[in-house]
Amino acid sequence: MNAEVVAAQVKLFTQELKMPGLRVHFEEIAREAYLVACPRAEIESRREHRLQDRLKQARFPHRKMGCWRPSRALDESFGRVCL
Repeated sequence: MNAEVVAAQVKLFTQELKMPGLRVHFEEIAREAYLVACPRAEIESRREHRLQDRLKQARFPHRKMGCWRPSRALDESFGRVCL
């Protein structure tokens, strides 16, 4: 959305809601929120990437789909048979 359109909408909304303080300072408030949101998103992205790298470096065995059974006797004792 265009910055001028947003400014006009904020002006209209703040007039209707009778919020003159916000109307005067909304650009500063929006800028501060942006300056907080951008680094926060970068930090979260880096944390996720770091976690994925650590999992990759750990070389955990891949999960096998299907039925895993340590022994047939154990399956039979629980009344389950994996094919």
